[in-house]
Amino acid sequence: MIAESAAADLVLNSPYVTDHLIQHGLIDRGQHTAFAPVFTANLRAQMYGTEEGRGHKLTTVTANKRAEAVTVHTLRNFPRVAAKVKARRKSDNELFLGNREAALVESLQCDYIAGTKLSAQAETAAGIALLRRFSNELPKFRHFLHLMNVDVRDAIGLREFATEGKVRNI
Repeated sequence: MIAESAAADLVLNSPYVTDHLIQHGLIDRGQHTAFAPVFTANLRAQMYGTEEGRGHKLTTVTANKRAEAVTVHTLRNFPRVAAKVKARRKSDNELFLGNREAALVESLQCDYIAGTKLSAQAETAAGIALLRRFSNELPKFRHFLHLMNVDVRDAIGLREFATEGKVRNI
């Protein structure tokens, strides 16, 4: 419940994993390719879990462990990333915290899409975040929301749309 609550707060702040690395001062906006090895390590962990039939264990509950594994792997195997962290006067712990927030945000959204049982708070936050994300990335979806008279800046309206429209079941 603690992990879900933290993830819900974070995802409402931003549904994008890179934004949480930016907030920790690890990268600047638009420079996420500098952290490609971090994202690759995370994706490989997810792929391995799926191949082993354990993809269901990559949830908000295990986000802390996944962030730790990705951080340790990155620092050991990607000296350029480690050097970039040090050049920004950030600690290894700051990298871990950024990775943990990114993992929580990603996991909550994946849990929502996968139909994993979530607390009411987490389900609401994930629904709002995904609607905002889709409206930012998909012009036709943004137009659809506009036609439905849903303002993407209005969290209450997004929550009602997600609930009434049964967005999670789509």
